[in-house]
Amino acid sequence: MEEIYVIDHEKEEARKIGNLSENDTIEIKKNKTPKQLAIINSKTQLGKLEQELGGYVQVYYVSQRLLYDNIPIDKANITRFLYLATYIDYDNREPNLLVIKNKKNELVPMTRKDMQIVMKLSKGQISKFLKEMKDNNLIFETSNRFYINDNYATKGKMKKDNDCTRLYINPIRNLYENCTSREHKLLSYIYQLIPFADYNTNFITINNEAANIKTIMQLLGLSTNNKNAVNKFKKKMLQFHITYNDNEYYLFGAITREYANNTDTRLVINPRVLWSGNNLRISNKIFEDLMLK
Repeated sequence: MEEIYVIDHEKEEARKIGNLSENDTIEIKKNKTPKQLAIINSKTQLGKLEQELGGYVQVYYVSQRLLYDNIPIDKANITRFLYLATYIDYDNREPNLLVIKNKKNELVPMTRKDMQIVMKLSKGQISKFLKEMKDNNLIFETSNRFYINDNYATKGKMKKDNDCTRLYINPIRNLYENCTSREHKLLSYIYQLIPFADYNTNFITINNEAANIKTIMQLLGLSTNNKNAVNKFKKKMLQFHITYNDNEYYLFGAITREYANNTDTRLVINPRVLWSGNNLRISNKIFEDLMLK
């Protein structure tokens, strides 16, 4: 006969609750509070959503600072780099190795030729891209294998104490594969705003204040000298969209709502493309607002 005790770590004491014979079994039940059940349900729903979106890559950034603004790379290559990051292998195999499926549906290391094909770049473009990535330590090549620097993006265990966001794989690939190489720079403007996306809502905020189109253009170093330039920029940003469950949604949206006698237009990045938060109720509402009417 063995004695059974419950350990109370807060009170630092043990309490005897009974005896256990050789053929006895123990069944432990713990009632969960509504708040605990809500958290578990939210995590389950988030996991399901992540699976639907093909999983995600964690992208690291410095808060309130344009993504990679301190790295001297072509803006179009920001879009290309983030697209390529969706091909990172999980860290339980070979951390940050770029992989691709072969004809047998097996994951194998991505070659330079594979990279050129999936990125839809010419030989000259892929050469310039790789040189810029290597020169700035964003990509490493060892024994003909390519690796993403895990200070910028990873797939698997998250780095502690780093600001990061989830970059959902299927939407990121869909965006890239449905735009031309000339549009990569335009798309990079949205990606550069990642560090300014509110944790839960993805609204663009600068110093805790909602940013309008003009403010964002100035942040990106673009001219706002005339109204036509502002309208043209807005139109270009709204050209990007994703498809989800047979519906189309904006990648970048301007949402206008009425408050008392005022209207407030705020700019937001689609949380089904990239998102840091965990509040699915808010995320779902923002996502619905971004459906193409």
